[in-house]
Amino acid sequence: MLQAILGIIPGVMKIADKMIVDKDKKAEFAFKQQEMQNALVMKLVEQETIPWVDATVKLFGAMVMLGRPVGSFALTAFYLWSQYRGVDLGTVGEAVTAGAFPAWMAAREAGKSRAAKLKEKSMLAEKVPFLDEDY
Repeated sequence: MLQAILGIIPGVMKIADKMIVDKDKKAEFAFKQQEMQNALVMKLVEQETIPWVDATVKLFGAMVMLGRPVGSFALTAFYLWSQYRGVDLGTVGEAVTAGAFPAWMAAREAGKSRAAKLKEKSMLAEKVPFLDEDY
C-alpha cells in the first residue's frame, strides 16, 4: 500500500515541473512535497498493528513459500497414482506430472549454487577492490 501511495508522488512532481515556471516556487513545492512524504512515512511507521493480524500474514507468507515444493510433490504423487491405477494422462501430462518434483529440486539446487557464486564473487570483490573493473 505504501508503494502505491508513494508511487503517485513522482507523477505529481512531473506535472508540477511543467506547470510551475518560477524556480523559487518549484523549490518550495518540492520542499512541501518532501515534507508531506516524510509525514506520511512517519505516520505509517508509528501506526500500531494487531498481533493476530501480523501472525496471520506471516503464516500466509510461509504457506505461499511452501506452495511450490508441496504442489510439485502433489503433481508427482498424482503421476504415481495414475500409473498405479492405469489412468492414461497422455504424453504431455505424464511429462509434466512425472517431472514436477525433480524439476523443482533441480531449480532449487541451481538457485542455491547461483546464490553461492554471487556471494563468493561479492566477497572476492571486497578483498580485491579492482576485480570488477575492466582493463
